[in-house]
Amino acid sequence: MQVKEDGRIESDGTTVLGADDLSGIVAILEAIRTIRENNLEHRSIEVFFSIAEELYLKGSFVADYSKFHAKEAYVLDLTGPVGTAAYIAPTVLRVEAKIHGKAAHAGFEPEKGINSIVIASNAIGKLELGWIDKETTANIGIIEGGLATNIVPQWCTVVGETRSSNHEKALAQAEKMKQIFMDSAKAYGGTCEITMIDGGQAYEVDKNHKVVKRFEEACEELNIKVDLIKTFGGSDNNIFFHKGITGIVIACGMNKVHSCNEYTTVDELVGITEIVGKLMTSKY
Repeated sequence: MQVKEDGRIESDGTTVLGADDLSGIVAILEAIRTIRENNLEHRSIEVFFSIAEELYLKGSFVADYSKFHAKEAYVLDLTGPVGTAAYIAPTVLRVEAKIHGKAAHAGFEPEKGINSIVIASNAIGKLELGWIDKETTANIGIIEGGLATNIVPQWCTVVGETRSSNHEKALAQAEKMKQIFMDSAKAYGGTCEITMIDGGQAYEVDKNHKVVKRFEEACEELNIKVDLIKTFGGSDNNIFFHKGITGIVIACGMNKVHSCNEYTTVDELVGITEIVGKLMTSKY
């Protein structure tokens, strides 16, 4: 990690910085430290650090919510200028197709094989990918299969996902993807197993809810511009919302995440820490 003269914090370019989501952790811990050192009055505070969020929210899925008292949450896991908050997020469904064909020697008797990669290719060619409509997307991101160029591949795995701010649309798109793979396998004499993984269900928080209004008030006191947005990224908040905890996801100073160009800045970290401190000490 290196801090530039202009306050930009970045890696040496060979790794991610880890601002996603260490910038959020830094803001939470520093706000708590400031409250304790200055003996400030504060709201009841619960801090939850989840694990495996990037792996389709595995940590928040298995958390014991009987131990939670909070009914409101601020999740620090959003890119964009500090002061940005997402009140709408999508359903995310991972679709994994395990295609089974039949192995054969590709030189001597290819006609005796069933090419699983051909099955996968046929299915992918029939899929509608990218924007399905203004609130739904679909993507294929991983293809693996085959053992050698002289073997008709017996198996192939294709992994994709669909997202939509409309939960029913996401379910329908995932089912459509599943059926296309199943039909392609059947047409070529192979078989296909489909696994679907729930990456969080869509939600929308009323912009008049006090969890939003408190955030707006905190930003206004700090002269930070507020921007309420819809996001197409999932977060632990997808789980919290459907566990009866109403929250929003707030930008915490992470930029160009998931790349070696990831960075944050001193000013952004100060800004998000001040916002978190205001939220923790708000009387509203």
